[in-house]
Amino acid sequence: MDKPSTPPPWSVYRSITNIVNKPHNSSWPSPFQNLHHGRPLQPVGHRHHQYRSLAASVGDDTKSTPSVQHPTHIAYMRKFLVSSAAAACAESATFPLDLIKTRVMVSNTETPLSAFQSIIKNEGVKRLWFGATPAVMRHIIYSGARMSLYELFRDMSDGHNSPTRLIVCGFFSGIIGQFIASPTDLLKVRLSAQKPGSKRAYKSTLHAFTTIVKQEGVLGLWKGCIPNVQRAAVVNLADVATYDITKRIYVKNFGDNYFSYTLASLTSSFVTALLCTPVDLIKTRIMNQEVVNGKGVLYDGVIDCFKKTKQAEGVRAMWRGFLPNWFRMAPWSFVFWISYEKLRKIVGVGSF
Repeated sequence: MDKPSTPPPWSVYRSITNIVNKPHNSSWPSPFQNLHHGRPLQPVGHRHHQYRSLAASVGDDTKSTPSVQHPTHIAYMRKFLVSSAAAACAESATFPLDLIKTRVMVSNTETPLSAFQSIIKNEGVKRLWFGATPAVMRHIIYSGARMSLYELFRDMSDGHNSPTRLIVCGFFSGIIGQFIASPTDLLKVRLSAQKPGSKRAYKSTLHAFTTIVKQEGVLGLWKGCIPNVQRAAVVNLADVATYDITKRIYVKNFGDNYFSYTLASLTSSFVTALLCTPVDLIKTRIMNQEVVNGKGVLYDGVIDCFKKTKQAEGVRAMWRGFLPNWFRMAPWSFVFWISYEKLRKIVGVGSF
């Protein structure tokens, strides 16, 4: 009895390719369309023929296959640049509020209003932007990294984005982004907290950078990195994940427009301020303390700072600076998210 003939492998592959690339009557796209960034699958022989023809056209000495530039990489680079630009706009516009918040946190007596009046009276209006340069530099690095990484992690989930998954994406993207940008955050805190006549007399961002490296070493630029990264993880999961989750709710009820973006930005700023103020206070005090022989004078670390603050000022002191923090985060979040959504549409990467 003769054995049944087996179809050649090429005919099987061609049949599968035709089925995959065949348009469907259903509104759902074929899951295989995304394997090559939306392009239909090409037979191996066809792709090899393209490479061989290209090699023949440029000469026999071309042995390697040409590199294929993936549109996904370009999209993520655009998202990084858009995030950095939006963050730079938001930071520049709201930096005086951040400076006032820092002054309140390092002091046991000042209020936001008294800190503002003291700066205007004793230091001048320009002082409100003292330290803005490293702050903008920090957000160019930090926000560019955290936003693009968040979207990268989110896209890995194949559309199954539960609130828990989005929170995890925000947590880890915040950690990575802030660790990279931690030196610029240290410079911002030192310059913002500096008052006329203080022992530290930083004249500029560059002078602060060189002085810290000379006196505390290169690793001194990462002083306070642990509370800094912890804060960034909390801020990012609260800010980006809350915006992402609530925006979907608002868009469903009010449509995909700037009104929904505004509501989502206000919600995310409130949640962020509520969760990050205690971490922000500890981070600011550790970074701003004097250092002798490489060790902080007041606090040994995060836990020590928490205990001493609680004993001396009470638990409520952990939320010292909440109002200026939120008053600063609300306009920052509004400017950032509205600019971010607008710039994304301009460069053609779509809504967040």
